[in-house]
Amino acid sequence: MTERKIRRLMVGVLLAVCCVAPASAQQRAPRIWDIPFGTHVRDLPPQEFVDPSCGTNGGPAGLPLAGFIDFARCAVEPAGLREVWFIYDDTREYIGRALRNALIRSATTLLDQPVILSYLVDDDGLVQGLRVVTDPRAPADLRLAAHDVALAFKARYDVGDGECSDVPTVPGEAPIDGVFIKQRCLRDGDGRSVAIDERFFYRPGHQVVDPQALRTVTNEFESFARLEVLAAVRAAPLAVAEPAPAATPVVGTQDRRSMFLAGLANDCAGCELAGVDLRRRDLTDADLGGANLEGAVLHRANLRRANLSGTNLRQANLNRANLGFANLRGADLSGAMLYQAEGSRADLSGAILRNARMGRVNFTLARLDGADLDFADLGEARLNDASLVAATLNGTYMPLAVLFRADLHRVVADRAMMVEVGLRNANLSQASLVGTDLFGADLSGARMTEADFSGARLLSANLADTDQVGALFTGATMPDNSIHR
Repeated sequence: MTERKIRRLMVGVLLAVCCVAPASAQQRAPRIWDIPFGTHVRDLPPQEFVDPSCGTNGGPAGLPLAGFIDFARCAVEPAGLREVWFIYDDTREYIGRALRNALIRSATTLLDQPVILSYLVDDDGLVQGLRVVTDPRAPADLRLAAHDVALAFKARYDVGDGECSDVPTVPGEAPIDGVFIKQRCLRDGDGRSVAIDERFFYRPGHQVVDPQALRTVTNEFESFARLEVLAAVRAAPLAVAEPAPAATPVVGTQDRRSMFLAGLANDCAGCELAGVDLRRRDLTDADLGGANLEGAVLHRANLRRANLSGTNLRQANLNRANLGFANLRGADLSGAMLYQAEGSRADLSGAILRNARMGRVNFTLARLDGADLDFADLGEARLNDASLVAATLNGTYMPLAVLFRADLHRVVADRAMMVEVGLRNANLSQASLVGTDLFGADLSGARMTEADFSGARLLSANLADTDQVGALFTGATMPDNSIHR
């Protein structure tokens, strides 16, 4: 039995265990096939199905939509339906990324393959079909197994081999490891029409390894699975209980919080908002100064130009949030998550960011003067032209971070992890980096006057054109041929 056949057998076992057997809706978030045809788009789960856009026939997102209810902005397909693209909520995914969980899976996947999801909606806003296509933008080594997702499609919709037929080949198409799949499966029944496409072969004239350059060639093969399910007869609208009318909030100091939580206002300075869920909320220019947002969920929230000065954001989830130009002076973000957050030109002067999880954050041109960043995770962060005057970064983890031209005058970053950090043309005058690991760091052109690098590791670091007047390197491990005093 070939390795590929063994893998497909293992996929089949996995499907039998976890993908085909029904699971309680209370035990997991809804998936695309859990929604009955005839459901109105306004009744789709808004917290789980997010970021709707017009679809592109199984391709990437097209025109962004404010919500599924804007489906009419999408073009009508030949079958008279409109494709609405979306993703599954990725809050948990980015929590895993912030915590550096190597086993984390992307939210919008099937059998670990990234997939493109969309509903097909009629003119009345009723779901009449769905599409699921493996993402052709996945890395080549992952995409090689994308065609196996067709097994999941067949298992879910009970499509047998007798309902599948081969698609004519094109001259030059060739098997991969002796396997060639170019197949379409069709099944009608249970009030729906199912079409499944599976492809796995070399394109004409391509190989996995270029025999001349002896290197891997990307996009040289087809490997994908595509599912389309349509209501055989247009489904009638499902009966949905009408929600009880919301009570009209009383405008006054006592009800500022309820109005804010209801989305009727964006300002709630000083409010008690601990643990509230504000994911993807548009809070542009909002005034939340001095509010208590401890443990709040602000995943992908838009806080551009918001006032968060003095705000309690301890343990808050700000992954992928937009904090551009926001005022966070003196805010407490101890233990908060800001993985891949956008914070360019934000003001975090005097903010507390101890133990914050800020991998891949963008703080370009931000102000962090006097900020407490001790033991924070700033791995792969971007802080070009940022100001960190007198900030503390003791024990901070920041390998591969880029701080070109950053001002770190009088910064204290003892025993920090700065492997391969970019500090080109940075100002490190009077900084303390005692015992810090700067292996492979780029310090070219940096100002290091009166800085203390005692006990630091500078092996393979680039110290070209640095100003080292008065700098201390007692006990430091220096690169070969380095110039230091």
